[in-house]
Amino acid sequence: MHRDLAHSSHFYSRRLFAERSGSPGKPHLLLIHGAPGCSGDWRRVVEHPEIRSQFCTHAVDRPGFSRSRGRRLAADFPAQIAELRGFVCSQIAASERLFVVGYSYGAAVAAGLAGELARTRPIEGLGLISGTLSPHEGHRHWYHSFLLTPVLGLLAPQAYRLAASEMSGVGLWLESLAAFWPTVDFPVVLLHGTADRVVSIGNSEYAAGRIPEGRASFSRLKDAGHGLLRTRVNEVAECLVYLKQRSRVGGAI
Repeated sequence: MHRDLAHSSHFYSRRLFAERSGSPGKPHLLLIHGAPGCSGDWRRVVEHPEIRSQFCTHAVDRPGFSRSRGRRLAADFPAQIAELRGFVCSQIAASERLFVVGYSYGAAVAAGLAGELARTRPIEGLGLISGTLSPHEGHRHWYHSFLLTPVLGLLAPQAYRLAASEMSGVGLWLESLAAFWPTVDFPVVLLHGTADRVVSIGNSEYAAGRIPEGRASFSRLKDAGHGLLRTRVNEVAECLVYLKQRSRVGGAI
């Protein structure tokens, strides 16, 4: 029997909201949502029995979204990474095992964060779910232009306007990640639906093709769309457990 943490919600540095749950003493799993989104997007994954028993999870609201402050940071890729890096350094000791996982736009943030963290501490693995990863794929959709219109955009919720701003400029940040992929020295798992019309599977193919041989595991979910955190929870959980098994110290705790 594992001892399950009660959902422990807290603010870090009065700006960043995070929700912690799972099993004390187990490897840490940092979960980063997409654009728009919030920590609650991970709820079904966090509550999966395999995840609850094998990880201590930290689902964050990225700066500017939901309960976290810092709207000005929402479309600032390096600032997002810096804020999350501060969270990790203050909450998770360098001696503790850490896996970083991101969904959609959050996958790009997760990759950038993992690259920064790996300079000063071990990273056990990186999970990229339906990731926005390729600078060559089209990421700006017609509705992003609508949301950024000064007058019409005000009719939409703030989170959607922030997301439109992020997605409109993400190509430049993804180009800056190009140098990261060949340097990866930890396991990476990528999961993507073949029928994803929001973020095409070409994004994951791009990243998988640039990670050193033997480091990446890429799973394609036939006929699955973008919302894997809702529609393919078992597959996402299996993917993350597999990532743990492939880490430097395997499945040992």
